[in-house]
Amino acid sequence: MRKAVLALLVLAACSDRPETLEIVIPTVPDGHLRMPDSPALRRWQYRLEAKSTVRRPVDLEARFEGPVPEGLVVRLAGDTRIPREGSAWPHLIVIVPEKEVSFSGAVVIESPDLAGWSTRFTFEGNVALGPREGRYLRARPPGLDLGKVRPGDEKQFAFALESYGSQPVNIREWMAEDPERVKLPPSTAVSVTSGGEHQLTGVLLVPRVAGRFETRIRVTTDAQNFRGAMELRLAGEVEPDYAPNPPRLLEPTAYPVLQPEFSVDIRAREGVAPFTVESVAGHERYFEVVSLGGKEPARHQLVKLKLRRDAPTDANRDAEFSVRFRLEPTGEEVPWGVRIRLNPPLHAAPGELHFGTVSRSMPEEAEIRLTALPGRKFRVVRAQSEQGLVRVRVPEEPSALGWRVLVSLPGGLAPGILQDRVVIETDDPYVPRLIVPVRAIVR
Repeated sequence: MRKAVLALLVLAACSDRPETLEIVIPTVPDGHLRMPDSPALRRWQYRLEAKSTVRRPVDLEARFEGPVPEGLVVRLAGDTRIPREGSAWPHLIVIVPEKEVSFSGAVVIESPDLAGWSTRFTFEGNVALGPREGRYLRARPPGLDLGKVRPGDEKQFAFALESYGSQPVNIREWMAEDPERVKLPPSTAVSVTSGGEHQLTGVLLVPRVAGRFETRIRVTTDAQNFRGAMELRLAGEVEPDYAPNPPRLLEPTAYPVLQPEFSVDIRAREGVAPFTVESVAGHERYFEVVSLGGKEPARHQLVKLKLRRDAPTDANRDAEFSVRFRLEPTGEEVPWGVRIRLNPPLHAAPGELHFGTVSRSMPEEAEIRLTALPGRKFRVVRAQSEQGLVRVRVPEEPSALGWRVLVSLPGGLAPGILQDRVVIETDDPYVPRLIVPVRAIVR
């Protein structure tokens, strides 16, 4: 238990450490991916371990370094959003070409939410064609990128499911990940003879939200090279007539008391009508409208918003919502995603204190740090236990890291769940009182 409390202290002391990501492939310690003698269109999958010290969630993307090797496909799958200061285990997927060829290069993993950061893995391999004994199935193409598409369009697509082994492959069923958006023919059992193929066709209804999208179709088979199902990927980039720049607001920390301003440039695609911004919706709890842009129709309009002084704050989690801009004379509505951490001018870290499971005879102590807006001066006037179940003390002067409140558990506690609250009083006019819940399980 003492180790757990020390971990809390270290975490508090390290809140100013640099923000970065660390990604490794545990099964490939040297970072060099080897894919020798691959059958055509083989899908290689590597489990990544991602650890983040970034104080907000971040998304990961994968691309080839330099020119794309002909026929080679790379992408990330699974848990590609890394939680705030957390861990995740996404998968790196490489699909080799369908013709006999040697290939090499590097894959770069980066994040649109963390400028300047990236990590790199090299690879080499070759495709060896030849007869395969057994039941083998491949899709041609292995994935379909539709490129830039218009919102709401309907796009037809087709995949050829080819049997390239010595025995027939039984296709049991197919199912869209998003059946509202991907329309497929009714699923039926199909036997694909050796050397034969089955055409799977469908229609994709393009999303109406700007940006990249991806969805999948699962095909259940008895092929030896898939564990029950193969996945067919459909992707593209929605390019609407009117789009915001930046496409979304990602702000790690903001203080409503300062009322900072944010700008978003609504732009028209080449060839569509100029516009004005008639109104804004979805912002009311968080933003005030400073300007809707020009009064005359134009190809772009700069909208300015500022944080409301009374916007709801939460130092422990992000606010996520969507602002909608209504355009005239088109009547279009342009969404703008917002993810922002709104801090009060003074807050406690951690916001809740959990001691975990403790022994009745072993007193424990932990620290609550008070974090303020940079340059803001305040004093802790008093801190006390609301129910008298924990001991609370405040050092007379702040440390180099600021004001601290020290909380300890007295000995001889009765077994069970202990719940109390630490009430901290300050001389800050905006945050005169802070309450930190305390919890412990006493053995």
